[in-house]
Amino acid sequence: MENPYQPPVETDAAAAPTVLPQDGPVRFAGGMTAVAAVGAIGGILLMIVAFSGVAIGNYPGMMILLLGVLGFASLWVVVSLLRGVTVTMPWKWVLPLLLTPIVFVLFFPVCTASGLLTMMTIGNAGYGPSMVGLSISVIGSFTLAIACIATVIRSRYAARARQDAAIARHESASE
Repeated sequence: MENPYQPPVETDAAAAPTVLPQDGPVRFAGGMTAVAAVGAIGGILLMIVAFSGVAIGNYPGMMILLLGVLGFASLWVVVSLLRGVTVTMPWKWVLPLLLTPIVFVLFFPVCTASGLLTMMTIGNAGYGPSMVGLSISVIGSFTLAIACIATVIRSRYAARARQDAAIARHESASE
Protein backbone atom coordinates (compact mmCIF):
# COMPACT_ATOMS: atom_id res chain seq x y z
CA MET A 1 0.00 0.00 0.00
CA GLU A 2 1.31 3.42 -0.98
CA ASN A 3 1.28 6.44 1.27
CA PRO A 4 -0.90 9.09 -0.48
CA TYR A 5 0.97 11.90 1.32
CA GLN A 6 4.35 10.93 -0.06
CA PRO A 7 5.43 12.37 -3.45
CA PRO A 8 5.43 9.90 -6.33
CA VAL A 9 8.69 8.39 -7.49
CA GLU A 10 10.01 9.86 -10.75
CA THR A 11 11.03 7.51 -13.53
CA ASP A 12 13.25 8.23 -16.53
CA ALA A 13 10.37 7.81 -19.01
CA ALA A 14 8.15 10.28 -17.17
CA ALA A 15 10.92 12.89 -16.87
CA ALA A 16 11.68 12.89 -20.61
CA PRO A 17 10.29 15.97 -22.40
CA THR A 18 7.60 15.37 -24.96
CA VAL A 19 7.61 17.03 -28.36
CA LEU A 20 4.22 17.92 -29.73
CA PRO A 21 3.72 17.28 -33.46
CA GLN A 22 2.07 20.64 -33.90
CA ASP A 23 3.29 23.31 -36.33
CA GLY A 24 1.53 26.10 -34.48
CA PRO A 25 -1.89 27.23 -33.35
CA VAL A 26 -4.91 26.84 -35.57
CA ARG A 27 -5.66 30.28 -36.96
CA PHE A 28 -6.73 32.10 -40.08
CA ALA A 29 -4.18 33.69 -42.37
CA GLY A 30 -4.70 37.37 -41.64
CA GLY A 31 -6.69 36.63 -38.48
CA MET A 32 -10.34 37.44 -37.95
CA THR A 33 -9.79 40.68 -39.84
CA ALA A 34 -9.37 38.67 -43.04
CA VAL A 35 -12.52 36.70 -42.24
CA ALA A 36 -14.45 39.92 -41.63
CA ALA A 37 -13.11 41.27 -44.93
CA VAL A 38 -14.34 38.14 -46.74
CA GLY A 39 -17.76 38.59 -45.14
CA ALA A 40 -17.87 42.30 -45.97
CA ILE A 41 -16.92 41.66 -49.61
CA GLY A 42 -19.61 38.97 -49.84
CA GLY A 43 -22.14 41.34 -48.25
CA ILE A 44 -21.23 44.11 -50.68
CA LEU A 45 -21.63 41.75 -53.64
CA LEU A 46 -24.97 40.53 -52.26
CA MET A 47 -26.16 44.09 -51.79
CA ILE A 48 -25.05 45.24 -55.23
CA VAL A 49 -26.65 42.34 -57.10
CA ALA A 50 -29.81 42.33 -55.00
CA PHE A 51 -30.48 46.06 -55.18
CA SER A 52 -29.53 46.47 -58.82
CA GLY A 53 -32.07 43.82 -59.83
CA VAL A 54 -29.83 42.56 -62.62
CA ALA A 55 -29.88 38.88 -61.72
CA ILE A 56 -32.89 38.76 -59.46
CA GLY A 57 -35.74 40.61 -61.10
CA ASN A 58 -39.02 39.77 -59.37
CA TYR A 59 -38.05 36.21 -58.43
CA PRO A 60 -37.32 35.63 -54.73
CA GLY A 61 -35.84 32.22 -55.59
CA MET A 62 -32.99 34.01 -57.32
CA MET A 63 -32.21 35.88 -54.10
CA ILE A 64 -32.03 32.60 -52.22
CA LEU A 65 -29.81 31.12 -54.93
CA LEU A 66 -27.58 34.20 -54.87
CA LEU A 67 -27.27 34.06 -51.09
CA GLY A 68 -26.40 30.36 -51.31
CA VAL A 69 -23.72 30.89 -53.95
CA LEU A 70 -22.17 33.83 -52.11
CA GLY A 71 -22.35 31.97 -48.81
CA PHE A 72 -20.64 28.93 -50.30
CA ALA A 73 -17.93 31.04 -51.96
CA SER A 74 -17.27 33.00 -48.77
CA LEU A 75 -17.06 29.86 -46.66
CA TRP A 76 -14.74 28.24 -49.20
CA VAL A 77 -12.39 31.22 -48.89
CA VAL A 78 -12.61 31.05 -45.09
CA VAL A 79 -11.71 27.35 -45.09
CA SER A 80 -8.85 28.12 -47.48
CA LEU A 81 -7.53 30.75 -45.03
CA LEU A 82 -7.26 28.17 -42.22
CA ARG A 83 -3.66 27.56 -41.10
CA GLY A 84 -2.16 25.13 -38.59
CA VAL A 85 -4.13 22.09 -39.80
CA THR A 86 -4.30 20.11 -42.97
CA VAL A 87 -7.64 20.25 -44.75
CA THR A 88 -7.96 17.69 -47.54
CA MET A 89 -9.15 18.92 -50.90
CA PRO A 90 -12.50 17.05 -50.90
CA TRP A 91 -13.25 18.30 -47.39
CA LYS A 92 -12.38 21.85 -48.48
CA TRP A 93 -15.35 21.66 -50.87
CA VAL A 94 -17.71 19.59 -48.71
CA LEU A 95 -17.39 21.64 -45.50
CA PRO A 96 -18.56 24.93 -47.08
CA LEU A 97 -21.33 23.06 -48.86
CA LEU A 98 -22.56 21.59 -45.57
CA LEU A 99 -22.34 24.93 -43.76
CA THR A 100 -24.09 27.02 -46.43
CA PRO A 101 -27.59 26.43 -44.95
CA ILE A 102 -26.33 27.92 -41.69
CA VAL A 103 -25.65 31.15 -43.58
CA PHE A 104 -29.40 31.30 -44.29
CA VAL A 105 -30.28 30.54 -40.69
CA LEU A 106 -27.99 33.29 -39.39
CA PHE A 107 -28.46 35.88 -42.14
CA PHE A 108 -32.23 36.30 -42.36
CA PRO A 109 -33.08 36.94 -38.68
CA VAL A 110 -30.07 39.19 -38.14
CA CYS A 111 -30.76 41.08 -41.36
CA THR A 112 -34.40 41.52 -40.41
CA ALA A 113 -33.58 42.79 -36.91
CA SER A 114 -30.80 45.08 -38.08
CA GLY A 115 -32.99 46.30 -40.95
CA LEU A 116 -35.69 47.30 -38.47
CA LEU A 117 -33.08 48.98 -36.29
CA THR A 118 -31.57 50.94 -39.17
CA MET A 119 -35.06 51.85 -40.39
CA MET A 120 -35.77 53.41 -37.00
CA THR A 121 -32.43 55.20 -36.74
CA ILE A 122 -31.68 56.05 -40.38
CA GLY A 123 -35.25 56.27 -41.57
CA ASN A 124 -36.53 57.57 -44.86
CA ALA A 125 -39.17 60.01 -43.55
CA GLY A 126 -41.67 57.23 -42.97
CA TYR A 127 -41.33 55.75 -46.44
CA GLY A 128 -39.46 52.61 -45.42
CA PRO A 129 -35.78 51.94 -45.02
CA SER A 130 -33.20 54.09 -46.73
CA MET A 131 -30.53 52.63 -49.01
CA VAL A 132 -27.86 53.45 -46.45
CA GLY A 133 -29.77 51.58 -43.76
CA LEU A 134 -30.37 48.58 -46.00
CA SER A 135 -26.73 48.54 -47.06
CA ILE A 136 -25.51 48.60 -43.48
CA SER A 137 -28.01 45.89 -42.59
CA VAL A 138 -27.11 43.53 -45.44
CA ILE A 139 -23.33 43.95 -45.21
CA GLY A 140 -23.27 43.73 -41.43
CA SER A 141 -25.53 40.68 -41.31
CA PHE A 142 -23.58 38.76 -43.94
CA THR A 143 -20.27 39.63 -42.25
CA LEU A 144 -21.61 38.53 -38.89
CA ALA A 145 -22.93 35.24 -40.30
CA ILE A 146 -19.60 34.41 -41.96
CA ALA A 147 -17.59 35.43 -38.87
CA CYS A 148 -19.74 33.25 -36.58
CA ILE A 149 -19.34 30.21 -38.83
CA ALA A 150 -15.59 30.87 -39.15
CA THR A 151 -15.27 30.95 -35.36
CA VAL A 152 -16.98 27.57 -35.11
CA ILE A 153 -14.73 26.12 -37.84
CA ARG A 154 -11.59 27.39 -36.13
CA SER A 155 -12.64 26.12 -32.70
CA ARG A 156 -13.48 22.69 -34.11
CA TYR A 157 -10.15 22.33 -35.87
CA ALA A 158 -8.27 23.70 -32.81
CA ALA A 159 -9.97 21.11 -30.60
CA ARG A 160 -9.06 18.41 -33.08
CA ALA A 161 -5.42 19.58 -33.14
CA ARG A 162 -5.26 19.55 -29.31
CA GLN A 163 -6.77 16.06 -29.27
CA ASP A 164 -4.24 14.81 -31.84
CA ALA A 165 -1.39 16.38 -29.85
CA ALA A 166 -2.63 14.74 -26.64
CA ILE A 167 -2.83 11.36 -28.36
CA ALA A 168 0.68 11.80 -29.76
CA ARG A 169 1.95 12.85 -26.32
CA HIS A 170 0.31 9.83 -24.73
CA GLU A 171 1.78 7.49 -27.37
CA SER A 172 5.27 8.96 -26.95
CA ALA A 173 5.02 8.67 -23.15
CA SER A 174 3.99 5.02 -23.35
CA GLU A 175 6.97 4.07 -25.55
